[in-house]
Amino acid sequence: MTTPYARGRRAEETLARDLRAAGWRVVRAAGSHTVCDLVAWDPAGQCWLIQVKGKTGWPRPLERGALVAWARAVRARAAIVQRTPRQWTGYVYDGPEEEAEGTWQTWRVPTIGGCGSPGSARAR
Repeated sequence: MTTPYARGRRAEETLARDLRAAGWRVVRAAGSHTVCDLVAWDPAGQCWLIQVKGKTGWPRPLERGALVAWARAVRARAAIVQRTPRQWTGYVYDGPEEEAEGTWQTWRVPTIGGCGSPGSARAR
């Protein structure tokens, strides 16, 4: 039987591998209980703090706020990525200093040949 921790770790490792294959540099925060699971740099050098969630998981407001605050502190982008059966679904924060509803936009998570820029404005 697979534990939730093992499924989460596998999702983090798979996303890290996919990002590396798309030209990103990635560090996994193994076993930590920080606000992000991955710290990544896109090919342009922009730093991203990424929280990886399960199929239906969405962070609580306090977690989202902490992720945004950490990202702001280090001039990084804050992103939440959900693992679905066939793809990654990503959301990138693009809003005011304080995290609020309606400020998470869909993000096409990069894979080989993909792009890492924010997509259409879809509030979360």
